[in-house]
Amino acid sequence: MPTIVIPAFALFFYMIMFVTLIDVRKNRTVGVFMTMLLCFILWTGGSYLMRSMMWPGVQFWCNISIGGMFAIPSLYYVFISDFVGYKGYAKKSIFFFITILILILNFSNGLFESIEVQYSSLGNPEFIFVGRWTLVIPVILVFWVAAAIFKLIYVSIKNKEHNIKDYAPIIVGVASLTLGTTLSSIPAIGKFPIDTLSGIVNAYCLFYILYKRRLFNFTFAITRGTTYFLTTVLVFIIGINFVDPAEKLIKQLYPQLSNYTTLIIVGLLALITVIVFRTCKSSMNALFSRKEKQQTNSLKEYSSQITKTISLVDIANLLIQVVQQNTESEKVYLFLSNDEEGNFDCLYSTNILDNKHILIDKDSPIIRWLQVKKNSVLIKDFKHSVWYKSLWEQEKIQIDKFGIECLVPVYSSDELIGIVALGGNQSSVQYSQDTLMFLDFVASISAVAIKNAHLYELIYQKASLDHLTGILNREFFFSKMEEVFELNKEDSLSLILFNLDDFSLYNELYGRLEGDATLRGVADILKSICKKGAICSRYSAKEFALLLPNTDLKTAKEKAKLISNQISKGFDSTKDQWEKTLTVSVGICTYPTASGNIKELIDHTEMAVFKAKQNGKNQIVTYTSDTENTESKEPRVRGQVYAQYASTVYALTAAIDVKDSYTCNHSANVSEYAVKLAKEKGLSEEHIELIKEAGLLHDIGKIGIPEDILNKVSSLTDEEYEVMKKHVENSISIIRHLPSLKYVIPAVLGHHERWDGKGYPRRIKKEEIPIAARCLCIADSYDAMTTKRSYRDPLPKEVALMEIEKGAGTQFDPELAKLFVNMMRN
Repeated sequence: MPTIVIPAFALFFYMIMFVTLIDVRKNRTVGVFMTMLLCFILWTGGSYLMRSMMWPGVQFWCNISIGGMFAIPSLYYVFISDFVGYKGYAKKSIFFFITILILILNFSNGLFESIEVQYSSLGNPEFIFVGRWTLVIPVILVFWVAAAIFKLIYVSIKNKEHNIKDYAPIIVGVASLTLGTTLSSIPAIGKFPIDTLSGIVNAYCLFYILYKRRLFNFTFAITRGTTYFLTTVLVFIIGINFVDPAEKLIKQLYPQLSNYTTLIIVGLLALITVIVFRTCKSSMNALFSRKEKQQTNSLKEYSSQITKTISLVDIANLLIQVVQQNTESEKVYLFLSNDEEGNFDCLYSTNILDNKHILIDKDSPIIRWLQVKKNSVLIKDFKHSVWYKSLWEQEKIQIDKFGIECLVPVYSSDELIGIVALGGNQSSVQYSQDTLMFLDFVASISAVAIKNAHLYELIYQKASLDHLTGILNREFFFSKMEEVFELNKEDSLSLILFNLDDFSLYNELYGRLEGDATLRGVADILKSICKKGAICSRYSAKEFALLLPNTDLKTAKEKAKLISNQISKGFDSTKDQWEKTLTVSVGICTYPTASGNIKELIDHTEMAVFKAKQNGKNQIVTYTSDTENTESKEPRVRGQVYAQYASTVYALTAAIDVKDSYTCNHSANVSEYAVKLAKEKGLSEEHIELIKEAGLLHDIGKIGIPEDILNKVSSLTDEEYEVMKKHVENSISIIRHLPSLKYVIPAVLGHHERWDGKGYPRRIKKEEIPIAARCLCIADSYDAMTTKRSYRDPLPKEVALMEIEKGAGTQFDPELAKLFVNMMRN
């Protein structure tokens, strides 16, 4: 009975493994193993059919069985070579040609002289093989292959690529197969199918190696087709071995049913088929389906979600979440490669409060071990390897301290870009092979997303940085400033602008290359401050910005003084008198004490810089309503800039007066009203002076408007109104030729803009309009309504104020409109 049952069981076992692997994604190693399985099927199938005395005869099935058995050793060597990563082809070729020779001898009856069949006392057939001297060739091949395999394993262990534990199943399988094949060639022992039994042990060891190395997912390989095949094979085996005894039993016990024997047996086989199929199906579902569905659904959902984001933070959170849900691990850490040094920093974890001060050096044995393994590994296995002995003691303590139990490498194009570390697994199964394979799938999906996120951040960083200094450019600084402002609305926020004095002269003295080096040096000074939470930017060609969250005015002034001193000392040259010392004019404004929104914060800081420039340079000016707000390093020179051009301005207004006497008086009135409104708002002295000068100059462009339009006694047509609107652009064209008065241009340009964005010439709205222009807009409209015009009489002052109130929020800044109305009524 064993001579039949063992080959039948072996055949069944091999066919199940082969069918299981059909649906698996193939690689070279799995392909070689499946070829070996075909040889095992020929070996055991031929042995089974030979011992069952099947047609076309014992000799035919014996040749099939022997041929399959002796084709296995060379395939075995190829399989192990792939497993250990050995690329040599010479020995593989030799083994291949010897195998061809053996197969030729086998099918030409050159290995055995005869095969005798004898029957035992129970009537069971026994087979006696009489071998030729040529049988020594396959025996030598078997031992040669076994020795070559053990040598490959020894070299791999010696080179620290694997440890002895990794090869234990291979060693057991090779020893079993070698021993079984050798013993089966001995006539006294060859009667028993010991070679087939050893083949089963060997095949199981290899299957286990593949599964443990996660070259396929056994759970995912179990399909409906596998269940059908399993049922068919079981029913076939049952039919061959029990149909004849069943027929004899029926005829003996129920002779009256002799004519229906075939029908009864068919019915019984059908019933057995149903029972076997349902049993197999329920067993498979109980073993695999539930967990398989959970993991499959998790992978699908994770893959879908991760493709919708390019944020590294979102990807990390999704990764940690899917790992934690499917492994029951309490702690999950994500290490990502540091591009600068190549080390792996712990950046994300399950709990934001977790201690993340963990760093894995790029040269650590852990990294080299993961590069050898290429897939998920357990720390308990790592501790049995030679790599663990190479760790520093501090690294061993760190692994134990953070409770790391499993490491999952994240590879992108053979480059290790990240590591997922797991710990605190509460599952009774803990990290099974299916779980480790699931983690490898997650890492594979994550690799592409992490790489894309890194590329996006790199591109974003390049686009956001100034190419010369390496700090934020102006555009991205404004974007970042808005984010910081939203986060600090309930706290203080200081903005500092550093404007290098006479930098054009500095470039002429030292050259452009030295000038560029100086700009980079200033940026480096600012970056040293940014490490503490500040944000720095190159604001313009020779100007830098520093944004300080949660910083009051006093602290901002201290930092500004420190930085300006470092700039002066760092670029100070005293070799010759002609050499220029670099100085800086600094402006500071703080929210909410001196500005109400982000636009005012920027405008007021720029105004403070302007005041520092006009008052003698090389000083720090803070934007406040106080008069003493300047810290100078040189004698202070009061910049009454407007006075230098007063005669020119008066000459221009006089020329306008000849054309339109209204305009001259109107400009003086607007200037007065706007100055009073600016004081009511609490603007700085310098800002008030700017508004005063802008008020006097805001309509200077009317000198270019035809008199018939200026003095028209009726309403203007659409065409005439378009001509009249040109006076704003005319004013800018005149003022731009007075360089020291160009700072009034934004106020003059915007005095006809509306709060709702329907004004002209730029159609900007709300805080986009400079506050000086918003003051002029109200003052201009009020004076226009309360003075006599060529086409109408003046309106009562109260009516004009009511119009101002009516236009608040549409034409006028609602806050300034309310201040103006209250001021005029009081």
